[in-house]
Amino acid sequence: MEKSVIVLILRGDKLEPNEIKQLQEKFQGRKLEFKSSFPKDFMEHAETCRKIKPDVVILPKDRPIPAVAMEEGFAHVVLTKDEVKELLPLQPQFKPFIPKK
Repeated sequence: MEKSVIVLILRGDKLEPNEIKQLQEKFQGRKLEFKSSFPKDFMEHAETCRKIKPDVVILPKDRPIPAVAMEEGFAHVVLTKDEVKELLPLQPQFKPFIPKK
């Protein structure tokens, strides 16, 4: 028997029927198992992914990349051996999703 597709949802709202249909089409009729997560930070999200091993993660509609503070002008930097480097604004790019077999 084929295993279920684990769909991790990182949104407060429920998926719309057309969104579920899109997922069903991508996964060719396999059973979808939905789980929700509301992580407090990126490390907690990574741990959740390691634990449940989702096949796909549904990002929030309104803000897929947590960049609000950067957009408001707060500098985010890393300290390297020789200098301080500022993180550039995040420019997300999207491509058509193709599930792994």
